[in-house]
Amino acid sequence: MWRKTFVAIVILSVASLVGAADPGEIIAEKGNQSPGIEGISGCALVVESVDDTDPANVVIALTGENISADSEYWDRVSVELPAAWSIVSLAAEEVEPTSFYEFPTMAGVGTNVGTWSKSDYPCSGLGFLRSATANNHARFILTVDTNGVGGTVTLTYMIEGDLWGAEPHVVCSTTSPCGFNACFGATVPETTTDLSVDVAVQQPTPTPTPEQAIPTNTGTGLVILIGILMAAGAILIIRRS
Repeated sequence: MWRKTFVAIVILSVASLVGAADPGEIIAEKGNQSPGIEGISGCALVVESVDDTDPANVVIALTGENISADSEYWDRVSVELPAAWSIVSLAAEEVEPTSFYEFPTMAGVGTNVGTWSKSDYPCSGLGFLRSATANNHARFILTVDTNGVGGTVTLTYMIEGDLWGAEPHVVCSTTSPCGFNACFGATVPETTTDLSVDVAVQQPTPTPTPEQAIPTNTGTGLVILIGILMAAGAILIIRRS
């Protein structure tokens, strides 16, 4: 009995440090489980697919699996695109049912940085993507206008946990700005590799030259025109005869 009481006290203490989530809500969701020691170590995003049929609406699907062994949920995911790109729309899907504790709030349309986060981020104490079960897998979809910038490009990203357990509470790809919210006390982010995608280069629409813009008759066209006029003249003469 005393062990369960001690675990509950530990959970309440962690929740009080975070402040946003109700301690009872955390216990109800995660159970009387003592915070572990692994944070969100090993978590990452991967490129699932790229549809670049229309360079003005390239659809990039990324997937992420929260493999935290100590029930630390993902509180926020951010993806940074090339500076010239502009986000047209954002979406999120569960790869497995009930992976979302809460459907994420999305932001970034019109910019080159897309985010998915818990509605009360930062310091929510109970993130949006569950962990350590079979239902911990989500898809993050970006539709972007490449504005003519294509080829092999780099995407950087950052994943922030909800403070459950210990460091690392943050995972950043190699060249990500890694501007995480330090209210969690997170100080040592784990580093993983950037993402790379191949996108078709948008070909600019050619501007017609003055010769192309003004319709003219070619030599062949003139011959055909003279032939038509001669035929019409012959028919007219025959009729008058």
